[in-house]
Amino acid sequence: MADISPANDAYRNAILATSEPRSVEGALMLRAAADLKAAFDRSETDYPAYIAALSKNLKLWTILSADAGHPRNRLPVDLRAAIIRLGAFVRSQTLRLQRGENCGVEILLEINRNMAGGLFQPRAPKGVE
Repeated sequence: MADISPANDAYRNAILATSEPRSVEGALMLRAAADLKAAFDRSETDYPAYIAALSKNLKLWTILSADAGHPRNRLPVDLRAAIIRLGAFVRSQTLRLQRGENCGVEILLEINRNMAGGLFQPRAPKGVE
């Protein structure tokens, strides 16, 4: 069987290069949620993959939070603050889960899916709210 991973990588790179940033971020959120759900479902037999999926999701949220806190970010200040607070919650919840506390992965999945849903919504024209 032929190795198609270079073709997959090229396709993924083309999609990322031509997509709106909001769509890319939404797709990343959904992907992280799907990976986390799949890893959670297999966590009894592959716990290291579950921890890796939690870490990958946390990395995504760390990047989003850092971007929201950057002075050149053009989002409204209240939205930026909300993203940073949500990122802090994701970090806290992730660390609890990585310590083995049974506090539920579902909230992280819900957060990612809700964020993705918001990112996929069309933007209102400037001045219209």
